[in-house]
Amino acid sequence: MANYGNCIDWVLRLEDRTLRGAIVDLGDGAGLTRFGLTQRSCGSVVPDSYFTTMDRETALEWAKNVYHERYWVPIHGLQIIGDDLAATLLSFAVNDGVETAVKLIQRVVGVPEEHVDGDFGSGTLAAVTKACEVKGSPQVAYELREAQEAYYLGVLQRQPWKEKFRNGWIKRARVIYPNLP
Repeated sequence: MANYGNCIDWVLRLEDRTLRGAIVDLGDGAGLTRFGLTQRSCGSVVPDSYFTTMDRETALEWAKNVYHERYWVPIHGLQIIGDDLAATLLSFAVNDGVETAVKLIQRVVGVPEEHVDGDFGSGTLAAVTKACEVKGSPQVAYELREAQEAYYLGVLQRQPWKEKFRNGWIKRARVIYPNLP
């Protein structure tokens, strides 16, 4: 079963390589960002001081708690076989939302299209577990990264004005746990 501590440490380093906790505006319309959490997506669950005056250690703990509740629990991270797959799915959920990430893993593990709904229920967990038992979690993680890259290329075809995000998206999709870019 996957280890949240290992997975979140990896994802946090994708968000903020040095874990400095710098507060930045990435120009993506999401407002201020710290440890990958944005004002737009997390403003209702983190205090205002998170983005202004909260010290680094406290802000890092807030971030870990938010990631756990908003992403790890909905993707059933603890029940996924292998940190490699759990971290990859967590990274994608953080970047593009839980529903999008779950739909992608559902397709990767062969959930019938009529059941691809973005909800990580018992059927999805069973399909993910079976795929990991048959192929191994490293292979399933590889297939998820490939699907993630294809997803981003599809977004760019539909929304060419997002081209400025291409390199970052593709780079992130290609990162293999536990390595960092």
